[in-house]
Amino acid sequence: KIPKGEKSVRIQVPPGIYALAAYVDENGNGKFDQGFLGIPQEPYSFSNSPKVLFSAPSFETCQVKLAEETKIELDFWKYF
Repeated sequence: KIPKGEKSVRIQVPPGIYALAAYVDENGNGKFDQGFLGIPQEPYSFSNSPKVLFSAPSFETCQVKLAEETKIELDFWKYF
C-alpha cells in the first residue's frame, strides 16, 4: 500500500534477477479485483512494461537484473 500523498514505494532486495508485478488496491480489500473473464478492475503493472492481452506476461518478458541499488519505474494500466 502506498501511503496517502505518496507516489512511490521503496523496497530493498538483494542483487539478483527479478520480475516485478504490482497493483493498486483502490478499495483497500487486500486483493486484486477482477471482473468478468478476469478483466482487472484495479490499476496494475509489470516490469519492462510488456503488452498484456489475455494473461500475465512471462517471467522472462518482465525480468530485470539488479546488481546494485536501482530505481525502477512502473507504468500502471487500468481497463476501466
